[in-house]
Amino acid sequence: SQFILLFERMTKLYTRDYAWLFFALAAAPVMMFGLSLPLDEAKDRHTLLFLATLLAFFFGIFPAIEMVHSERTIYMRERMVNLKIPSYLLSKLVFLMAFGMIQSFFITAVLVWFVRIDAAFTPCFLTLFSVQLTGSAMGIFFSTLAESAKVALSLMLMWVVMMLAFSGFLMKLPDLRDSGSEWILAPSSMRWGLGSLMSL
Repeated sequence: SQFILLFERMTKLYTRDYAWLFFALAAAPVMMFGLSLPLDEAKDRHTLLFLATLLAFFFGIFPAIEMVHSERTIYMRERMVNLKIPSYLLSKLVFLMAFGMIQSFFITAVLVWFVRIDAAFTPCFLTLFSVQLTGSAMGIFFSTLAESAKVALSLMLMWVVMMLAFSGFLMKLPDLRDSGSEWILAPSSMRWGLGSLMSL
């Protein structure tokens, strides 16, 4: 099927790009490790969980935008020979899902095994993986809306800022509850991700 052919082609293409492969696998856990060094697992638990959620979301949305726009010319050419859009998008999402699973595992490993934060590994991993998946889906969505990578990246930055503002870290959930404005956080996957991690 088209999906299998597209997935195999994309896997060969990106796994042969060692710079991209290193960045995709190592950047998120290395950043999590570096950012956690000055923080205390007990006193700064909220901050550590927020950073993990932010990294999972960012490393979901950014590679998705870069991947789709880097192949726009190929996509337009293959659309003329009956390329099916669902197969194309699904191949991208499954590929990003596979790398997102590895990244989420490494972020969780740093958080639980190095920082030794008080949280169980499996639910922490599943929560971060879910946040990363929503980031990948949003990246693909923005890429389909924008004609150029610059516009897609601008949309991404706007969305990330909104996710940051409405994650429950900058705007405290108890304060929003008291003011009746809790609904503002509803669209933020980072809010639900951070809320889930805080409850572990």
